[in-house]
Amino acid sequence: MPLKELRMPPNYNENVLILLVQKPETVFAYWELSAHQWNALANKGGLYLRLYAYPDECKPDTGTVMEEEVLLPVNCSNWYFEGMLPEREYYTELGWKFADGLFIPILRSDPVVTPRNHPVVTVLTGRPPAGQTVKLAGATGQVVLPVSIAIKSMVCYMGIKDAQ
Repeated sequence: MPLKELRMPPNYNENVLILLVQKPETVFAYWELSAHQWNALANKGGLYLRLYAYPDECKPDTGTVMEEEVLLPVNCSNWYFEGMLPEREYYTELGWKFADGLFIPILRSDPVVTPRNHPVVTVLTGRPPAGQTVKLAGATGQVVLPVSIAIKSMVCYMGIKDAQ
């Protein structure tokens, strides 16, 4: 078969719901439903996506709060949720609703945790003692270097200019 005829399939005929963190305030959900699942949902009146969060004071097994519910447009296969809190755990459910409002989930994503929205900064003062060493892991094994050499070799990666 010629290379130009090779194509990625448009879908894999599976039922899957994935939630990804895009940034501390945004998560992205995408899904695929099998042909059988789409046929089963054809007369259900619409597909809904719900976003849930674990409250700060709760552990994951003690309860969640529904943050948002979206009636999805026809043929929609992904959705962005904005306004997330950093360092919070979220998951989504895809499903449909009865006329009385009862929600029936058909897929649930794995949970994700949004990252901090600011870096943790540790300020080092003074010079490291001359006798201290650090072990660095590399492709060929571990290397033991004096701390002062290791710090000087890392400044190019961190964008720090040596004051000397």
